[in-house]
Amino acid sequence: AHFPPLGHWAYFNDAAPPSELGPDGHPKRGGFLPPVALPRRMFASATFAFAAPLALGEPAELVQQIADVRKRSGRTGELVLVDVERRLSQAGAPKLTESQTIVYREAGEPTPPVPDTGAGGAGELWAPSTVDLFRYSAATYNGHRIHYDQSYVREAEGYPDLVVHGPFTAA
Repeated sequence: AHFPPLGHWAYFNDAAPPSELGPDGHPKRGGFLPPVALPRRMFASATFAFAAPLALGEPAELVQQIADVRKRSGRTGELVLVDVERRLSQAGAPKLTESQTIVYREAGEPTPPVPDTGAGGAGELWAPSTVDLFRYSAATYNGHRIHYDQSYVREAEGYPDLVVHGPFTAA
């Protein structure tokens, strides 16, 4: 049996104790990721190269490194983008290479709701519930409060409502 594509996101996650979490629910700044001072941070994107499926029940190894750190200016102000290269292997054989981009940004003005323009066309509408967001957070050990704490996301982060995980949308 094998993991489904993107199933690896439920493994190799930091299990930081509560005393080592920042106010957003992620591990405190510094450590593996650079100590960027901008207050808002989240997963921005990922690209993949799937060499072979990951086998269930077999040991696997993750090797990751910071590939790039760059500053940019955007609609919301200053940004820092951190690229993380992740390589998963089993029994020495490459299985998956992933390049993740983590974005850090200024607090800035509140983010307006995204209007439904109908541009998606016909198809299935997916609207995850608060329970879905909580369960995905739990399965991926993602403690970022923007996915489950409505008062935090509105008051501290400036979003109109809970934010759907980028990886959840991809999966």
